[in-house]
Amino acid sequence: MIKHIYYSKKMGAYYFLSSNAFGDEMEIHKVYGGDKLKGAPIREDRNGRKYIVAEVKETLGKKGYTYYEVVGPYIKRDTDSHE
Repeated sequence: MIKHIYYSKKMGAYYFLSSNAFGDEMEIHKVYGGDKLKGAPIREDRNGRKYIVAEVKETLGKKGYTYYEVVGPYIKRDTDSHE
């Protein structure tokens, strides 16, 4: 999945926000492997926060918990129909 990845100095971690159908931000999901985003283009959202567009995969841990891992920065392909 393609997500906007932010970095929090306070948490010392990379994260993305999930939103509901109305566009309200609901939950913060921590992302592992943020070091793979070094050198990726940095963008700015409408609130002035800086983010990187990245591919993220959802993984099931040993104890049954879901966590998110960065695959790498998102690179637009010719086969993509959106954006």
